[in-house]
Amino acid sequence: MTGRFKSTHAVVLGMALVVLSITGAGVLMLRGNGGSAANTFVAAESPVPSVAPSPEFTPTPTPSPSPTPSPSASRSPSPKPKPSRKPTTSPVPAPPAPPAEPSGCAPHYEGTNAPREQVGAALSAAAAKRFWTVSNVTLPENLIKAVAEQESGWQSAIVSCVGAIGAMQVLPSTADWMNRRFGTGYSVREVSGNAMLGSAYLQWLIKYFADSYFDSDYALRASHCSQDPAVPDHREWCLLNAVISAYNIGHGAVDKSATDDVPGYFTNHAYIENVRALASRF
Repeated sequence: MTGRFKSTHAVVLGMALVVLSITGAGVLMLRGNGGSAANTFVAAESPVPSVAPSPEFTPTPTPSPSPTPSPSASRSPSPKPKPSRKPTTSPVPAPPAPPAEPSGCAPHYEGTNAPREQVGAALSAAAAKRFWTVSNVTLPENLIKAVAEQESGWQSAIVSCVGAIGAMQVLPSTADWMNRRFGTGYSVREVSGNAMLGSAYLQWLIKYFADSYFDSDYALRASHCSQDPAVPDHREWCLLNAVISAYNIGHGAVDKSATDDVPGYFTNHAYIENVRALASRF
């Protein structure tokens, strides 16, 4: 019994030692892994802070510029430019402007009217007279006859209330100027002299306006007065209309109406229209 007990006791003791060894190893293993497990747990419980993207990685989209609307083309027609006057020189001052006739003015007669045939012959001779010997200025016969018809009805003895004389209704001051300008001595009171002075004035006006506005083109072409179908021919800016208008109101008044910033070129449209209509009859 004692030997058996000792043997059993030894076995039990050995087994106890084995158990203790195993238990100690387990404790050591648990202690060795405790930090790692704790760390792992903490890491799992603590959320990882999200890192905000850097501004350089989040570019703000630049808005596209709105297209600028192109201006629509104007449909209104451009106004016609006013005529440009070139400077001209003359050895003597320009002819005087005609005086304005007062209202209710009535002409009178000095002497007896010459026969119409005599007046017509004087007008034809005056149209053929070249007062400009260098420049190619010519005066159509039908134009001087039409002006005389409009001015006086070919009456050689008629005198206006402002002193214009004869068939061509030449003012004494204008007669004096023309005689000085061309070195002549025509009498404004004679049928032939009156016609010559009227012709000289018309030819001076042709050269003046052609040199000032029409590049020295002295031809009185009616076709030049038909450029705009929307404008009556007698209102167009052309050499023929300018000369006719100026014989009635003076070259200075035509210059002013042509270059002023106002609509139109002439202030005596009815006069121009009448003379042109009369010229078509001769």
